[in-house]
Amino acid sequence: MVSWDRAFRGAAAFVAYSIIWILIGVGIIIFGIYFGFVVGTQQRGLFGMTYTEPNWGVAIISIIVGVIIIELGTYASWLKIEPEIIAEEVEKRLKIKPIEVQILPEEDTNPH
Repeated sequence: MVSWDRAFRGAAAFVAYSIIWILIGVGIIIFGIYFGFVVGTQQRGLFGMTYTEPNWGVAIISIIVGVIIIELGTYASWLKIEPEIIAEEVEKRLKIKPIEVQILPEEDTNPH
């Protein structure tokens, strides 16, 4: 059984790796929302007034890409940590203490 210490270290590593991917994904989403809605495309409206037309394509694609990166990054973080813990546990359980072997002198079985 995995020790609590190792389990919590694995959980902390999982959270740390996941936060990295969450920040990358959220950065892409914010980038897409900014360039999709805030910057957009300048249009000339009634009476010569200008307004910003949202660029839905940039916003939607960046949101989808950001969510995919968050999901895959988090799953990859899990797959990075879990096999390490399993491998350590299997290695620990398969270690067998060496057996001491005594070699006895050969007896002479040939009668003369």
